[in-house]
Amino acid sequence: MSSRRRNERCAAGFTLIETMLVVAVMGILAAVSIVGIVSYNRQLQLMKLDNAARNIYMMALNRAVILKNRGVLTELVTLRDAAGNESNRYEASGNDYYYVSSDDAAMKELLPAGAAESSLWDGTFYIVYEPESGSVTDVFYFDEADRHYDSGSFGTLFENREKSVGQRMNEGIGYYGDAAAVSH
Repeated sequence: MSSRRRNERCAAGFTLIETMLVVAVMGILAAVSIVGIVSYNRQLQLMKLDNAARNIYMMALNRAVILKNRGVLTELVTLRDAAGNESNRYEASGNDYYYVSSDDAAMKELLPAGAAESSLWDGTFYIVYEPESGSVTDVFYFDEADRHYDSGSFGTLFENREKSVGQRMNEGIGYYGDAAAVSH
């Protein structure tokens, strides 16, 4: 083959089929990468929510010990409705639990300003207390400032606290507490 013919053949470039094949392979690689990136971002978001719940748990637990020693923990965590009924009591496994929302007035004493990072107050959280033992059992944290549970729906949240990571990721629920300690 003459050198002129070889140069003409090399100068011809890629065929349309070769170009389409390369574009298809790049598209597949991009699609797989995007799925991985989205999954990784969701896992990071759940880790952020769980860390916020853990931070609140530790601060609330320390504060609960102080308030229990002062003899005011039970009074602070027992919220009453207009009729005088306990509005935030939940019974499970023979124990009485009381949940307090980040919006409840009692939270000012239970977790005073400055005790928690200011960014944690941007979301909604629930702290579950067992006042008889003076302990915090669970914390649920949501990035959304307007996510609220009444006494009926809180029971479902509490009973399903051992949800899988995938379920919590889908629902945007950060969690730390007794069920987390058992599952790790």
